[in-house]
Amino acid sequence: DKDKIAGVSYDSSFYRVTVTITDNGSGQLEMTDHTITKDGETENVETKAKFVNTYHADDVTVILKATKKLNVVVGNRTLQPDEFSFTLCEKQADGTVSANPTVTAKNDEKGKVTFNLPAFTSADVGKKTYVISEVNNHLGGIGYDTRAYEVTFEVTDNGVGQLKASNPAYTLNGKPV
Repeated sequence: DKDKIAGVSYDSSFYRVTVTITDNGSGQLEMTDHTITKDGETENVETKAKFVNTYHADDVTVILKATKKLNVVVGNRTLQPDEFSFTLCEKQADGTVSANPTVTAKNDEKGKVTFNLPAFTSADVGKKTYVISEVNNHLGGIGYDTRAYEVTFEVTDNGVGQLKASNPAYTLNGKPV
C-alpha cells in the first residue's frame, strides 16, 4: 500500500502471455505463435496487454460566512434569529452575476450568516467568485444594506486524491474587508 498513489484506482487485470518458440533449423529460435489471456479469457491475437488506472479526487465543501449588524438609532429593538435573508449568487467569468441564488441564508441570534455551498467536484476546479447581498424583506423601520460583497476562492486538485479550497477573500468595491 505504501507504493500506491492516493486517489488512483488500479486496474486489477491479470494477463498471461504464452509464447511458442521453435528452432528454424538454421540455429535460430523464432516465436511462431502466442496467445494472450486476460483474467482467464483468451484475447484477440491483436490485443496487447493494457492496464487502465483511474484517478479521482474527493469533493471539497466550502462554507462562506457573513455578519448582520442591526444599528438601532432609537429604542431597544434587538436582532432576532432568521429575521434577515441573504443571497449568494455566482459571478460568471464574463463579470455578470447569476440572477438565481446558489444559496440563501438567514442570520442567527448573534447576526452570523452561514452559506453552505454544494460540494465542489473535479469539474469545478478553478477560481470561484460569489456575490453576497441582503434581501429587502420590507420590514417596517429597517434600512437595508444595498451593498454587494464579493468573495473569491480557488478550488484546486492537490494531486493525491483530494480537492482543496483556498481561504476565501472578501471584498467590497474591490477592497478587502
